[in-house]
Amino acid sequence: DGAYWNWRGVHGDVWLIIRPETYLENPQVVSSVRDQKLTVNFGVVNSSDHDKRLRPELKIKGERVPNIPNGGDVTIRAGERKTLSVEFDWDDARLWDVDDPYLYDYQFSAIDGDAIVDQYWPERFGFREFWIEDGDYVLNQKKIHLVNDDKPRGGSVNDEWCREYLRLIKSLGYNSIRAPFPGKSKNYCMNNILRACDEEGVLVFMNLTGARRETYSQWNDPKVQKRLKNEMTRDVLQWRDHPSIVLWYYSVNQLGYGWDYHPLKIADGYQPENKKGFVAAARE
Repeated sequence: DGAYWNWRGVHGDVWLIIRPETYLENPQVVSSVRDQKLTVNFGVVNSSDHDKRLRPELKIKGERVPNIPNGGDVTIRAGERKTLSVEFDWDDARLWDVDDPYLYDYQFSAIDGDAIVDQYWPERFGFREFWIEDGDYVLNQKKIHLVNDDKPRGGSVNDEWCREYLRLIKSLGYNSIRAPFPGKSKNYCMNNILRACDEEGVLVFMNLTGARRETYSQWNDPKVQKRLKNEMTRDVLQWRDHPSIVLWYYSVNQLGYGWDYHPLKIADGYQPENKKGFVAAARE
């Protein structure tokens, strides 16, 4: 299809990342309104041939930031991966929500003595907590009713288009969207729509990837299971710190088996008699 494949090209910035021998990866910011606490975790990989003793250092820029304790020293053996963490109490953070999508900037460093071994460039996060209580959605201790624009979007390569779309649906009373299905469109860019949702205050139901049209009925295939795990892990690691993402889901088109989208179970291998021929054809 020409709309998907022709003239794809490069639509945005491109980076070449050169990692040092010991480097940080997979940031995770966990904010708790109920516990009034912030936790920042980073994976650290020591690919050198000798042990390292590192100290995490966290800096945050924004309103009402308390004194931040640095984490204790952690020994990382040669070839080992560990997690560096900084955790502290924060009882008066400016909260992120749909009416006030306030974002903090932070920088995380791994320190060896007085030297910076690696430093994660300034990133952003929103201090918020979302949960379900007695059947109600709760955002920052307040019940919230989700009014969802439930239609996948694919024109997200244009950053300004993303913002205009989100401002439009908010003006119409919506406060959430179902994230675009991962697509092959030449106009597809998930990072743009998520960044815009963070800044405009729109909640996101995030679609996970893995099973495709030709494999959704093959859950017991080890290759399918491995791909599912790898792709879902990739998605969660790269997008989990967006404050706009409050729910992760798997497409109902790929749950259950292909002719009974059961909401409480994934495929169990059952195939109705009148559909076995179609299943065989799909597998081929």
